Amino acid sequence: MSVMHNKGYSSANMLTLLDTIGKWVSQIDSDTEGIYRIHPHWPADLASDPIAEALSGLLRAIQQQMRQVTVQHAASVKIMGQLAEDIASLAPLQEVLQRICDTARYLLASDIGYIALLNDAKDAIVVQAGSGVSPALIGVRQRLGQGIGGRVILTKRPTVFKNYPAEVRRDPEVENAIDREHIISAIAVPLIRGDHAIGVLYTAMRSIHEYGPEEIELAANLAMLASVAIHNAALYDQTAWLMKINQEFAQIALIDNVLDHICVTLGKLTNSRVSVLDSRALPIAMGNRTVWEIDEVTGPLKKFFSQKSSADYSFTTPRNEVGILSPLDSRRGIAAVLALVKHPPYATLSERDFVAIDRAKHFLELGLNQLRLRHEVHLAATSAFLQNVIGGHFSAELLADQARQLQLDRPDRYGLLVAYVGSPSDVSLHRVAIQEMLAGVRIPIQHHSLVASMVEDNCFIGLSESSSIETMATYLHETLTALVAPYPVWIAVGEPCPQWLEYSRQWHNCLTTLQWHSRVRPQIPVISSTEYGLIGVLFDASNVDQVKRFCDVTLGPLYDYDQQAGSDLLHTLLIYLDHECELRSSATALHIHYNTLRYRLQQIASILSIDLEEHSTRQQLRMALWCQEAFGFLSPASSPKPS
Repeated sequence: MSVMHNKGYSSANMLTLLDTIGKWVSQIDSDTEGIYRIHPHWPADLASDPIAEALSGLLRAIQQQMRQVTVQHAASVKIMGQLAEDIASLAPLQEVLQRICDTARYLLASDIGYIALLNDAKDAIVVQAGSGVSPALIGVRQRLGQGIGGRVILTKRPTVFKNYPAEVRRDPEVENAIDREHIISAIAVPLIRGDHAIGVLYTAMRSIHEYGPEEIELAANLAMLASVAIHNAALYDQTAWLMKINQEFAQIALIDNVLDHICVTLGKLTNSRVSVLDSRALPIAMGNRTVWEIDEVTGPLKKFFSQKSSADYSFTTPRNEVGILSPLDSRRGIAAVLALVKHPPYATLSERDFVAIDRAKHFLELGLNQLRLRHEVHLAATSAFLQNVIGGHFSAELLADQARQLQLDRPDRYGLLVAYVGSPSDVSLHRVAIQEMLAGVRIPIQHHSLVASMVEDNCFIGLSESSSIETMATYLHETLTALVAPYPVWIAVGEPCPQWLEYSRQWHNCLTTLQWHSRVRPQIPVISSTEYGLIGVLFDASNVDQVKRFCDVTLGPLYDYDQQAGSDLLHTLLIYLDHECELRSSATALHIHYNTLRYRLQQIASILSIDLEEHSTRQQLRMALWCQEAFGFLSPASSPKPS
């Protein structure tokens, strides 16, 4: 204080100086580039004062610091914007992962950034890409629930550690790899897609660093963008792989009826009737369709499969003809059975017959594998296309190009079929069976009859020609019911859409309808996606009990009165509300006198204990009537009295 007095400072001068500093701080604003500026306005009598000059220097330092922070913020926003652009673009997964690691490392000024993704078995995460790390870290595997990353996947929450060598959550299986990278401090944030964690994004320092809330929030925001980018990149890789497979097997796809041709040739060489059958005695290929009687091999076929052997099985038909069943192997075991029955008067199979059968089996197995691969390629391509259609993440041009490759022309020729299996906890056991059905027992795609795929363990989608969609829905219901018995199956039939993109909306409408239908009218197997109208979309099907109670409490007494008195007051109320509560037009619509309507409305108000003049009451009644019209909750004597 003495120094100030020696420099000539008075209380008034100090107040003036402090007031000036306050004005400087309040005058900090932002220009069009987001750079903060200070507009100093020194009093003339303080312009050359040493303390004032020191304070000015301090404020200039604050100004410079604020500029640096703003520039860093602008750079962060620019990089996040670039990542958002990457999400909308199509790029290989590995390229996208590397870009995310580089971005995380730059934004958080870290020494290291790396990503570990959930493996196919969903029991571990595996490091897929990194920035600032050695190649040895790539491929490191950590089991779920173990260490820090394994816990982040399960909890779906960010985790921070300051000193890894002293960390009690170290995982012995990965700590050597982490120590080789000299990681000391890090943030681990989950990568979440929908309700599921798909991986972990790490940003780390090789020195002790205490990450603050802002850094954790920035890493979490980056992880949200990265999750979408990873999902899109995975779809891109899948599509690219499918295109490659299509090209590689294009020549195979051009072969028509190759199995039938082999059966015809073998039949001529051995003077026999020849066919290729599946385990249900259904023909996959036949040499001569006019002379085969499949019943003559059904019994022997059952015995062949019951013996659980890959050896040939000889038999005699009811007409004393000699036959043989020989298994056709594929990469998945017995794919089918070659059935051969000698024509009379040949009573036995010669060595030449067996040589011909052996050679034919070689080509048949090749043909079966080719046929299966063709079906699987088609199934994979159609699955990717349908996933893109219902996901709504791709442009109309890309979807149209994929549709052309699948020989699908106008979108409005088709309708969406969505099948829902009524036991989500157990139906995964049947997923393989359904996939087998799609890969083998499916209508050829070139006939534009059905394009189908599994979406989830309990959900199946298909596109069918709208002209035959009802028949196809019935066929699918019968087929899926047989595959997943004893669980129930319901199918929703969507409407044709003029654009492929619009099928995403149809998909969600069908799902909502099925969720309601399985709870409200489970006895009906096939329904329209518009069965429950707007109400079915507005209400969550998991709240069916609450919606039913709302309908019962609001309209139940009136419904019960109609049932007991044989009146039609519920219908009167519906018409009255539909005509905006206008008496004369409502009476005309009901074909009753104006005064009769007034009397009925008085009855309704008395029975329900309501005031029909209140706007909120009318809205509540409208909603309850819509629910009743959509779901039919009310039944005689079922409505509880309001508590």
